[in-house]
Amino acid sequence: MKNTFSKFLVDEGAISSEALVCAFIKQAEDSPSLPQLVKDHQLLSNSEILEVYAHQVKHEASFQSSCMTLGVWSAELEAKLESVILQSVPSIFKILVDQELISLSAMTMKMDEFIANVLDEPEAYGLHAA
Repeated sequence: MKNTFSKFLVDEGAISSEALVCAFIKQAEDSPSLPQLVKDHQLLSNSEILEVYAHQVKHEASFQSSCMTLGVWSAELEAKLESVILQSVPSIFKILVDQELISLSAMTMKMDEFIANVLDEPEAYGLHAA
């Protein structure tokens, strides 16, 4: 597993792996579905969405793969969705603080340590030294 900040928090004992799993589940529960995001932000027309749903049912496919098969998935749609997701999906770190699984001050201190580690050993974090 890549050295991520969430893994660092667990490895350092700042949070338990159980707390992290619970936070990820909360994030998934609180996140809108891909079709909901597409509809709410009018990224596809209603007729396109209905065509995608019909394809999903007929072929037992995911929303995204049906969009791709039907040719309505594009780099532009993906970029718009990425932006919408960043605005719509709650941050795992905000959830950890909101659920009082770690204090904001402890999170900040651990972030400082994590950044120092990344700067000292960028290769360990999948980065290349400058």
